[in-house]
Amino acid sequence: MELNERLAQLRKEHGLSQNDLADQLKVSRQAVSRWEQGLAMPSSDNLIYLSKLYGITLDELIYPRDESKEQKTTQGKKEEHTENQKKKNRLLPLFIAVLLGLIIGIAVSSSEKAEIFPIEELEIDKIDISTTGSIFGAW
Repeated sequence: MELNERLAQLRKEHGLSQNDLADQLKVSRQAVSRWEQGLAMPSSDNLIYLSKLYGITLDELIYPRDESKEQKTTQGKKEEHTENQKKKNRLLPLFIAVLLGLIIGIAVSSSEKAEIFPIEELEIDKIDISTTGSIFGAW
């Protein structure tokens, strides 16, 4: 949107006629008309006054947001979100399969009975201290 279109749009949004705006800016109605037709540019002082009058920054007045660019950005973010969701959906079955495998593996291993040996059958190195003497030597 060009500056001239933006000036006309903002004036109408604020319920002002060209005459009302001209009176507030202390310019002629024809000057406002020329601005809105793109035949002339408001002075920097008038641009500052217009931005204050409409409650927007000077940047927003001179460089209005490009709605098509905003829509493209928003659509791009939606597409990126959708792609990320698709990636997650592809990984979900793999995650479930691994999780089930772990659960089944734990269940199977815990259900197998471990061999229990009586303590007598375990081979343990035995030290007979009665024949070897004291562990501290002869005192």
